[in-house]
Amino acid sequence: MICFPGLNPLGQALEQFNMVWQRYSLNSSFIASSRSLVYSSRLSLIHLLA
Repeated sequence: MICFPGLNPLGQALEQFNMVWQRYSLNSSFIASSRSLVYSSRLSLIHLLA
């Protein structure tokens, strides 16, 4: 979908929302992956020490 910013306020708002949404989803997926990474490394550390 090609939006022309400035042509209509709705398109501009949609584009802004899309940018924010993409950034948010990227951040949340990154946080989730880093959390699982920390969790798995903690588990392996426990296995090593046990």
